[in-house]
Amino acid sequence: HTSVFIQKIITITEWGQPPHHYKHVSSSFDIPVYNYFGYIQAWHHAFLFQNIEGRHSWFFCFDKTFNAKQTIPYWFMDWWTFYGPNQDILPPSVEQAIYTFANNTEDNPFCLTMTSFFIHYKLSWIMYWDYTIEEAPRTLPTLHKQSWTKWWNKY
Repeated sequence: HTSVFIQKIITITEWGQPPHHYKHVSSSFDIPVYNYFGYIQAWHHAFLFQNIEGRHSWFFCFDKTFNAKQTIPYWFMDWWTFYGPNQDILPPSVEQAIYTFANNTEDNPFCLTMTSFFIHYKLSWIMYWDYTIEEAPRTLPTLHKQSWTKWWNKY
């Protein structure tokens, strides 16, 4: 897997200009500018490429510098549903900790409890995906992306 330490998620307010206005990329790229919508798309598409190991697996963690009180943009919740962990992978002790966390913290209607929990405690997970082929009688096979997450307790 390739490690991804999330240091910040830029909100539209922090963007500091209208979202359709472009900013210049500090490194040389084929397209040297991007706007806020491109920034969001990068979050959604960057991890669909093979990583440097030729795999589709990613180790995610909120970096120690990530501000747990920062506003989480609503689009990130959409990202989380695909790339973030689901409750099925959690050990019982962590599920109990989330329950305790939820009952002792202020509810944020724009951020899932589990997302807040992972941000607050800087927990990590592995997300991986692969192609699957679905075959049904008398139809053409279809290619799908299927993703999985794994609990990571070694960090």
